[in-house]
Amino acid sequence: MGDLAIFAFIGLGLIFYILSIVVVKFCLKYGEAELKGKNRYVTLGGGAFIVVWVMVAILLNTLSGG
Repeated sequence: MGDLAIFAFIGLGLIFYILSIVVVKFCLKYGEAELKGKNRYVTLGGGAFIVVWVMVAILLNTLSGG
């Protein structure tokens, strides 16, 4: 069961990473001028991914009583 949880956690992280890129690029409609560089939304998406990943890890650890 533990191995499956690791893959699920990694998959969830990748989904949040992709969603954060989509939000920055399409929903917020930031272009190259606002982001000050081409493909800068990938960097911003990475930052959002790390923050969400840490928050989810802390939440799951707290809920599991670990």
